[in-house]
Amino acid sequence: MVPPGERMLISYNEYTPKYEYAQYAQTFLLLHVEEKNKVPMLLRALPDDMVQEFYQMDFTGDILEEILGLVDTYAKEQPIDAMMKEYKQKFYTLTFSLTDNNPIMSFFSKIKEASKGFLPNTASEDIALFFTLYKMPRNVSDDYFTYLREKEKQPSLQSLREYSMSGNLLLKEKQMLANRGRKDKPLIQKDNKTSWKEIIEVIDYGIREMELDTGSGLNYFSSEKFKELNIQEPVDTTDVVNVSGYLSGQKLQTSGSFKVKLTVQGKVFQVKFNLSPAPYTILGFEELQRLSFLNIKKLNLTEKIDKYFEKHPQLSNDELWDPVVNVKLDMKDEFHPKVFPAKRIKPELYNKVVETLKREIQLGYYKKVKNPRQSSPVVIIEKPDKSLRVCGDYKWINSSVIIPEMKTLPSIKEILKHGRFSYMSSIDIKNEYKQFNLKEDDRWLTTISTPIRCL
Repeated sequence: MVPPGERMLISYNEYTPKYEYAQYAQTFLLLHVEEKNKVPMLLRALPDDMVQEFYQMDFTGDILEEILGLVDTYAKEQPIDAMMKEYKQKFYTLTFSLTDNNPIMSFFSKIKEASKGFLPNTASEDIALFFTLYKMPRNVSDDYFTYLREKEKQPSLQSLREYSMSGNLLLKEKQMLANRGRKDKPLIQKDNKTSWKEIIEVIDYGIREMELDTGSGLNYFSSEKFKELNIQEPVDTTDVVNVSGYLSGQKLQTSGSFKVKLTVQGKVFQVKFNLSPAPYTILGFEELQRLSFLNIKKLNLTEKIDKYFEKHPQLSNDELWDPVVNVKLDMKDEFHPKVFPAKRIKPELYNKVVETLKREIQLGYYKKVKNPRQSSPVVIIEKPDKSLRVCGDYKWINSSVIIPEMKTLPSIKEILKHGRFSYMSSIDIKNEYKQFNLKEDDRWLTTISTPIRCL
């Protein structure tokens, strides 16, 4: 049985490509599963023949780590034709997702990565460029080629990247997200709305209550309500979209799209809806802007920000940055310190791990420790961009930390309703967990055992 509220690990047989399964499982279990449930959940996700093989083995170290290592080896020892089939399957099933932060370059990166398994690096880039142009929505590809004519450029990775970061990009549902590389950041000006629902007339089909969702890139109409209202508008069944972050995070696939006329504040608009299996009718960001439900104001902050960085250089230099948020650890009286040895690092990552640790020591994140009273094993997570995140396996510490009173975080709707502000934006903090200043007397508790020494 899976504990209530705990997320399930995708099974080995369902996951594609298999050669990435061990890395996926390690990250998932670390982030979402309690320590006591990690090994049982992993074993339930593996094929029976693989599990039986593991039961016959003698484990000498961390069981979870050794099983993940064996799964990785097992997957990479598949016959070459099976691996090629997985690469190609992943390649051909990728879809252009409007819910990504930068849909164009995100799709390009996915295609290029998937094609590496059966194409040379130079060829994979050309193929990725072709498939990105082929899979882009029609209005976006038309706008891209218009951009090329105006700038007198040729289709290329460079021009595609420049276009995706330019103000020409038609994917307006992403305007409220911070796009790296764009200096003019659009901010959302708060409207004095008391409800994020609106009664709207669907011409010829009656009155409907619709959800207003600024986080949605598309408009959705319930398939069930479509049939119930006997809507006679033609449906484009080829316009199917896979959505990975719908409402509470669930995945769904639309079954087509149709266009219908709405009456909003006395004006008539034609709106495209995607038919959804969910029971909601939703107007997304682009339509909210077009129908004047959302007031967007674009501010040019470039000069102000540049001058501010000149005045405060520590803001743009990691080495000059001093944390301003102070935290402390309150331990239970029965806590007893314990020194754990360092975990085994994969040979192919060892040199990179040592380089990362040395760099973070120079940045002041860590310092060398002699004869520690308490030390936890280091955990190395490889990020999608192949850089490393240095973590600690603090389950021994966490079992004795006095947990403060839990507080419910406000929802976006509550913030919009009660917040006394005029603008809303976002900030991306690099190495966020290293931006806190741990109380001097508590730092010994967070010592980690690494391949070079305790830090």
